[in-house]
Amino acid sequence: MNSVMTKTFAKYLRLGIIPRTVRGNWQDGDYMYSLYHDSVQYTIDDYGDYEIDSDITYLLDCLDARSRVIEKNHTLVKEIYEYIQKYEQTDIWVRVNAGMQLSATFGSEDGVIATLMLDFVDKERFDQIVDSVKKIMRQNGENTNVSLPDGYFLVVQDRQYYDMFDNAPPFCEDIEIHFIDGYDGGDDNEKK
Repeated sequence: MNSVMTKTFAKYLRLGIIPRTVRGNWQDGDYMYSLYHDSVQYTIDDYGDYEIDSDITYLLDCLDARSRVIEKNHTLVKEIYEYIQKYEQTDIWVRVNAGMQLSATFGSEDGVIATLMLDFVDKERFDQIVDSVKKIMRQNGENTNVSLPDGYFLVVQDRQYYDMFDNAPPFCEDIEIHFIDGYDGGDDNEKK
């Protein structure tokens, strides 16, 4: 879809925002629009909530999340964005995801490349939820010695992108990189 002829696009305009169609959009980006900042193609995607149900809640949450990410994490996001863009030699987008934990998903017309997990919107609330889940796990006799990563981490989504991140890009000093299936970079046969 990603058209200027939608209720969603008109709603952005009524909010005083002029979105653009996404360069390098992918097959699941029907309701995704670009809002550039400092040459980075940030995107917002409410997955059709407004278009289909006239529910603006998630769209506003995404706009708020975008502002938070830009305010606190733009330098890191831009570094990763430019690195991926240079490596892939194609249009890249950064979809900002709202929810309990902020994140930025990097992708292209081929789909999702990696997701950068960032700050918790309400860390106290998150800790309460973790404690309640651990309590249930203990009641069920399960191991609760699970540690969560400290700081930010990047989750690489597909084996075709492992090589891009295997050679310690410059931003690796600031974040941990995890591969979705546990690949650790040590076994060349495992990448195939």
